[in-house]
Amino acid sequence: MSSLYAVQRRWRGFAALLLTAATGLVYGQAKPARLVRLPAPLWSDEAPERSRVTGETVFFDLARNQAVFLITEPSGALREARYDLPGAIEPSVWFTVKPGAEGVLDYSYVISDSGRSRQRTRSMTLLLPGQDVDMRPHNSAWPVRHEDAAVPDGNTKVPFGTMRWIIWEDHGSSDAKVFGLSTGLSSKYLPGFTNATFEGKSEKPLTREIVVSLPAEAAAKAARFLEPGFGGRTVLVAAPIFRPDTPKQTIAANLHYGISSLRNQGQIAKDSAWAREALQSLSTFIESGGIAAFPAGTARPSGALEAEIANIVAIALR
Repeated sequence: MSSLYAVQRRWRGFAALLLTAATGLVYGQAKPARLVRLPAPLWSDEAPERSRVTGETVFFDLARNQAVFLITEPSGALREARYDLPGAIEPSVWFTVKPGAEGVLDYSYVISDSGRSRQRTRSMTLLLPGQDVDMRPHNSAWPVRHEDAAVPDGNTKVPFGTMRWIIWEDHGSSDAKVFGLSTGLSSKYLPGFTNATFEGKSEKPLTREIVVSLPAEAAAKAARFLEPGFGGRTVLVAAPIFRPDTPKQTIAANLHYGISSLRNQGQIAKDSAWAREALQSLSTFIESGGIAAFPAGTARPSGALEAEIANIVAIALR
């Protein structure tokens, strides 16, 4: 089992970069990334008085999902400045991966807000390999932009390979909840699991311009509110993660990690015969060093999620 342990341990180190809010990985129902790390002390009614003793001026109001700054007026009085954070959403996403012509894979995502969402989902972000020059967005209802990320691509053979943020963002003014909104990517990269980060539309959003206008110490703390994955929600999805020449052993470790996460969160039944067999087959494949052919399963997927993941496993390890 030493080979299996080594591969899974190596993958988990990389997964810490890809899955920026690894606590609460789920399919469909998002979890708040803010549970992973708080950028500031929690706000309470006693915060202003306590601030006079501690000097703390930056707080997080969990109940109202706001960043709160205490600003000292010339008179010495404290004034609250509040800004909305984009995490008052409960998005769900259905993903599929389909093979196309000439080795191109079609990655599709359908996004909907739940009735409990207090904000409209306004953006979706994926952290993907920056060297995927053939990747193209398609069928996008929202404009798409790219941003370089200071994150190394641990699975590429390209020297100094890095990741990049792919961001779909709605610039409209509507507050209506999103339902059945479609977007997608085409890529020759093989599928793996990663987190999609979603953010909601804010009435009075915290911006970089506001943060840099604060005193230096407060600005450093407030900047944490703007980090990808904090203010929004994360959902585990399939995405183009692996170059076609990536060792299958590495891909299998990612798939094992993703299926295990979904089962641990109850999105796949813990007693699922298909999941149990798939995880055992992936473990055996990893332990073999990826040399043996991936075994064909006998257990049938139960439900649409298991069926789609079985399809993704077949595509990734073909």
